[in-house]
Amino acid sequence: MSARRLCSAATSPMLTALMLVLVIAAAPARAQAKAPTTKTNLDTTPSQAEVYLVTPDGTEAPLGITPLVDIRLPRGLITVRFRRDGYRDRVENIEITRSSKNFNYSLVREVKAATLELSSQPQYHGAAVVIDGNPEGTLPTTLSVPPGRHQAVV
Repeated sequence: MSARRLCSAATSPMLTALMLVLVIAAAPARAQAKAPTTKTNLDTTPSQAEVYLVTPDGTEAPLGITPLVDIRLPRGLITVRFRRDGYRDRVENIEITRSSKNFNYSLVREVKAATLELSSQPQYHGAAVVIDGNPEGTLPTTLSVPPGRHQAVV
């Protein structure tokens, strides 16, 4: 047997094993091909809301700020969260199909309590405070009240 044939015969099983390892290593890359996506438009009224893609494990990936035009979203049922200061968060389940779609959602204003601060000169400290007919303490005081008109009596 020549030296060349001996070398070839000895390395043949090694080459076969190496090729097998490369094929096995490449298999997950093919299996992890990107999921199909569809161009989609997302908007809110009012606009300028932050948009997040909510993953099945609950984490959120930022998509951008509305209006989002021709954003590629994975096909199937997805969950998105819209967030804007002064408005309630809105969570929507959206079915993304093969054809492009437009989605527009109205955001609802978040009503926050107002702060009413009542103070006085020292001789009036301890005076009773009544808001909308309900006793609320004494002067000086800081109260949280719902937005709107109120009657304060001291």
